Amino acid sequence: EEFNSGSLAGYTVYIPKAGPDFDVTSRPGYFRMTLPGTTSFHHWTGSDEAPQLRRDLSLNDWSIETNMELTQYTGEQFVIGLCVYFSASDMIYFGFANNTNTIKAFRTGAGMIAGASYSGGQIIDLRIVKIGSQYSLEFKSSGVTTWQTAGTYNESSIPADVGLVGNTWASIALSADFDYLRLTSSPSMNKQIFEMATETDIIPDKLAISQSYPNPFNMDTAIELQLPELSEVSVVIYNSRGQFIKQLCNQNIAAGTHRIHWDGTTVNGDAVSSGLYILHLRITDDAGKNEIYTRKLLLTK
Repeated sequence: EEFNSGSLAGYTVYIPKAGPDFDVTSRPGYFRMTLPGTTSFHHWTGSDEAPQLRRDLSLNDWSIETNMELTQYTGEQFVIGLCVYFSASDMIYFGFANNTNTIKAFRTGAGMIAGASYSGGQIIDLRIVKIGSQYSLEFKSSGVTTWQTAGTYNESSIPADVGLVGNTWASIALSADFDYLRLTSSPSMNKQIFEMATETDIIPDKLAISQSYPNPFNMDTAIELQLPELSEVSVVIYNSRGQFIKQLCNQNIAAGTHRIHWDGTTVNGDAVSSGLYILHLRITDDAGKNEIYTRKLLLTK
């Protein structure tokens, strides 16, 4: 699943008090969130006004990560970045706060729960790691391998959704671009549930489909698509008896290099058993020409 062609299948885009200048949209290669400076967009115990891109979550332990560039802010009193959504009146939000020199996390009704200074400019990597009841709120400069911790927070409740949020306490024009949104699960934090990202700087000159990797696999496998033009892409997983397991993709995808992952679960989110599975891929170009590919996937546990 990727940020491209305006498609956000599987995600909830929540846009309260939108107005004509409001923009929460997927673009080729990134996701943009823009708030006009005509009013505030505040999430607090009595109001849920902050725009959000959310995906439902039913995991005990996980990690969510994004890369963000803050492209505009006309004043202070804002937080933009990752969110952990418990309810319309209860959320953790974590990211740039008031400027590009400060990272903060807030819990609705509890105030600030973590904070740190930042000297990496307008671009930042953000991550929230949940293990048990502890949330670790982390950040780093792009290209740096070591994560820094802004703070930790304990909460036993299981959130309903995770995603991105823009939150303002005053009439501030605010805009940020997100390059990807990645969720991984426990216990080793290396099972990728979904990733939204694209590599659009280099447009392939011809269609190419990789073999799945890793294969055999026991947690996650992926194929890479190199698309020379906008194409309709359908990816479906079947078991060795030809029975439907899950549709991974059914949407238009922009030209570029893209990855499609399968985490070994069914359409209902249940883990499948070890065995042989078939990935069926159909690509339809602008002229309506279909290309069909299959890949054998061996799941071992």
